[in-house]
Amino acid sequence: MRSWFRPRSRFDAVPAALVAGALCLTPVSANTVPRDGIVEEEIVVVVSPNVLVDSLPMAELRRMFMLERRFWKPGQPATVIYPAPGSAARAWLLHNLVRGDEPQLRRMVLEKMYRGEIDLAPKVVADDEETLAFVASGKGLLALVPASAVKGAAVKTLGTIGRHPGGPGQPAPE
Repeated sequence: MRSWFRPRSRFDAVPAALVAGALCLTPVSANTVPRDGIVEEEIVVVVSPNVLVDSLPMAELRRMFMLERRFWKPGQPATVIYPAPGSAARAWLLHNLVRGDEPQLRRMVLEKMYRGEIDLAPKVVADDEETLAFVASGKGLLALVPASAVKGAAVKTLGTIGRHPGGPGQPAPE
């Protein structure tokens, strides 16, 4: 017997177990997101020390955080670390890179998992200190953190949108 119901999109046909598992990936944070979505604190891109890139255009940064680009160069994977929900870096990510809200980001990740474009959802780290420690200890990792948190961390800061570390709007290199 044929059903009259047809899914409106591929997402509507996602198995319930996959949806339940993926929606539980984001930890709860005590920080609050600004109501207007504008983040006043400056956010910088940090990468593992082994990454050979010094700057990243905004379009490439967006492609990486939207999980469309997954390699720094052939043979060197780029692994994205998402900021905790409610943090200033997460608000910046949603406003400037995703250009949407939390449900749209979750849906994008679920759709990519369902289509087989990615194996696992990106790791979500609870706070900035943990993010910096994780990025410093790994290889090929990429994350967003407030500029004030980077001081003294063993990570590499990338310039974005034509700006370089130490230049206007970017922290001085360590």
